[in-house]
Amino acid sequence: MNIIIGAKPPLLEFVGTIIVPKTTCKFSVKNKIVSINHEQYMVDENFIRYFLWENNGKIEYPIAEHPLGYADLSRSSLDNFIIDEIGGEAKVETTLTGMFLLLDRQNDCRDDVLRNDNNNIFFIKDQYGSVMCTHIWRFLLKWRNEHTYG
Repeated sequence: MNIIIGAKPPLLEFVGTIIVPKTTCKFSVKNKIVSINHEQYMVDENFIRYFLWENNGKIEYPIAEHPLGYADLSRSSLDNFIIDEIGGEAKVETTLTGMFLLLDRQNDCRDDVLRNDNNNIFFIKDQYGSVMCTHIWRFLLKWRNEHTYG
């Protein structure tokens, strides 16, 4: 009996590119979370561990305008397979600044890049310079939050 193994479909299906505008100020993730009604953002435990540590949280310096590609994940996968398919950490990395800009644009109904479920995945450097996977999404309606930011 012969078993024929077909090629797997691509893990990611390219959707498009959006331009992340340049910024001129430092970006503090803690100030961003605290300065708005925190019930609009839902973050995973990794986000808290990697970007909201202790009392400070991650600070990013101004960024230049740059393109950011986005794709649909065709099936569940581990982070390392997603990173490999895209071409390595340097190609998957984005910033908290860019991520929050996308969230704000989604809230203003200016873009339909982000999904309204938990499938938005971002790869962002943590405080030690390691590229980490995190999920964050924004709800227009109230949601239940087990974390308090203060």
